[in-house]
Amino acid sequence: MREDHTLGNISLLAEYSLKTSVKMITDTGIFIPFHNDFTIGSFPGQQVSVFSINPDTEITSVGLMYPLKRRKLKNWWEATLNESLGDSFTMEFTGGPLIIYLAFMQ
Repeated sequence: MREDHTLGNISLLAEYSLKTSVKMITDTGIFIPFHNDFTIGSFPGQQVSVFSINPDTEITSVGLMYPLKRRKLKNWWEATLNESLGDSFTMEFTGGPLIIYLAFMQ
């Protein structure tokens, strides 16, 4: 019941994912860490947020309503509240890691 611990645990996903497969499931969605480019299944209208642990990571997305084009995220809020356009989307990035939040419903 402490939001500071929640933020800490979200950021720890990236570290733990180097050792094992981890995800953080909540009542409303799932946080998934990535260290390499990926394509992930989604559905049209699915709410998506992108969090970069490293502000020097350059990110490009394909298949999101608000595309990222070689974008570096300096703050965690900068790529929140996005939306999938189809059955999947792709993220390409240098550096990393990224943590992706996928909402269960629209």
